[in-house]
Amino acid sequence: MKVKELMIGDWFHNNYTNENYQVWPTFLSQATNFGKRMDATFEDINISPIPLTAEILKRSGFEVQDQGGGRKDVWAGFGIDCEGDIEIEFQDNIPVHLKIDGGFRGEYYTSANIKYVHQLQHALRLCGIEKEIEL
Repeated sequence: MKVKELMIGDWFHNNYTNENYQVWPTFLSQATNFGKRMDATFEDINISPIPLTAEILKRSGFEVQDQGGGRKDVWAGFGIDCEGDIEIEFQDNIPVHLKIDGGFRGEYYTSANIKYVHQLQHALRLCGIEKEIEL
């Protein structure tokens, strides 16, 4: 993954300190050596994406909508401040698909494969949904 794919506020894991951080404004310029290394990867600066888990979704206000015999869980954004539906499908405890639907007004819609917290953050921002993800 490329560092330039991150946005301010995205969560990442710092492998040096073994702690999670959110991207701050000067992080991006520092990580790319002030624009001289725009191809810098997560590995180059010793960070890693944070896997999206059921525990993170629960702390962030999501609830289980459907459980399909342990093979398929669908987490939904009940209580999330939006008028449509947010669904995250898990298979074998791994997130595989995100769907955000603007409901009858159809103001926003996105459907994507996801694995990491920052990918969920990007999709929510894309749809104009202000939601803080709790680790």
